[in-house]
Amino acid sequence: EFTQIHIESQISKYKNEPVLILSDGGDIQKPYAKKMGKVCGNVDGSNGHKPGRGYCMESLVAYGAKSGIMTPLAMHLFSTEDEGYKSDFLEHRKVFDMTKDFIISSVYDRIFVEDRGCDDRRRFEYIVDGLKASFVTRIHAGNKSRGVLIETDEGMQVRSIKEVATDLADSACAKKKWYNKKVDKTLTSKIAWKRVYLPGREDLPLHALF
Repeated sequence: EFTQIHIESQISKYKNEPVLILSDGGDIQKPYAKKMGKVCGNVDGSNGHKPGRGYCMESLVAYGAKSGIMTPLAMHLFSTEDEGYKSDFLEHRKVFDMTKDFIISSVYDRIFVEDRGCDDRRRFEYIVDGLKASFVTRIHAGNKSRGVLIETDEGMQVRSIKEVATDLADSACAKKKWYNKKVDKTLTSKIAWKRVYLPGREDLPLHALF
């Protein structure tokens, strides 16, 4: 109840600008929590994906696109050992649902920004259909990347994201050199985009950036 009150109190602050809602899952590890209830197994991605015990979480932060104001909105801790647990997505929805009044309070867009772990069709459709918001998600682009519908000379066809990226490689532009700390190399990147659709959702045009 206090979380809902807090979110409602932020509505007037962001009423006159687009807002990015930064969404991120994570884990809180409690290695010495011998007596805490329903402690579950998890993996700490910030520590070399170290397995451990603790609780899972989902957090939301609002960022005003014009003002630059940033405000924590909500954080939800949950356990996969809880009797009511069914999936991480349904647990995340509990905090997403709290933002409905925040989203409809303005004519400006509310855009959920998520990382690759949220490459999930259920999330895409829930954000657009259920929350009436927009989203930006980093998606998997490897051999197991999702299939999307694209317009071709032969009509609509399903292609994997990896195939689409390969097809667009020659037409990519805006070349930029930059240093990547993880691989300790200077890389060259170029950008391309394509309108794509989820299979069966030709009413929902999406923009894939490569």
